[in-house]
Amino acid sequence: MFNPTWSWRIQKNYWAYKAISWLLFKMLWMTSGYVTYISGFYMLTAMTLISSATIVWIAVALKGTTPDNIWLKRLISGLQLLSLVFCGFWWVGMMDYLCYMFDCDWPKLAAGKPVHHMGFTEQNCLALPHLAHMLVAVFILLVFCWNVMLMAVGSVDMNPMTRNRLASSDTDTTVRILLMKMLLVILTSALDSLGLTQDVLVIITTFYLMHLHSGGMAFYEFAVNMAWTAVSWALLFVAIIYAGLEFTMGQHTDDANYSQRITMVSGLSW
Repeated sequence: MFNPTWSWRIQKNYWAYKAISWLLFKMLWMTSGYVTYISGFYMLTAMTLISSATIVWIAVALKGTTPDNIWLKRLISGLQLLSLVFCGFWWVGMMDYLCYMFDCDWPKLAAGKPVHHMGFTEQNCLALPHLAHMLVAVFILLVFCWNVMLMAVGSVDMNPMTRNRLASSDTDTTVRILLMKMLLVILTSALDSLGLTQDVLVIITTFYLMHLHSGGMAFYEFAVNMAWTAVSWALLFVAIIYAGLEFTMGQHTDDANYSQRITMVSGLSW
């Protein structure tokens, strides 16, 4: 939500920003230029396809049996760890990186003007080579989101005595929460050109996400439900403040200081 490409006045030289910037590692790559960003994109693409193909191969080859080979056991353990990290914990950062490929000035399409990328303004989104990269990104996003969905559904445990504190008891609510989170990532990563329309869509999505967390109680642990509810409330609060910032920008003599004060208040409140 605190996206440095938005109107927030974020001090990027602060240690706090540097400590958490790796969560959205898109920021670490995009500052190095378009070629570096595309190189990182195809690294993620290769990793996603290789890991997915390997998992499918192991599942078909073993057919639910336990392997006897020690190296195969290690390979399975490594894939499980890789899936847990990238599809369980770090999926927001990866999806944000992939969705940034579509962050183009789409309103110009209706005006019949060239549609350029919002960050890499020299790239025409509807011309090669960027158009080809976008087509690859669509396929990879579908594969990656499917893997994340499988990971989330796999966390559902119908045993109320489970020791897994992040176990969910409700598949329907779990899937809807994940879909809303994915939609939120898409809205905040790929639709910067829509301005206030983007802000309104983000508010609607975060409100529904808050409703799902507070009303669904998808997890067995009460503390986990309360933590996710608090996070969703915080996201909604920040989304409303940012919409107000966007609406009032240009109405102050010093927009930079005004934006910085709003950013500080939002960060402290969150």
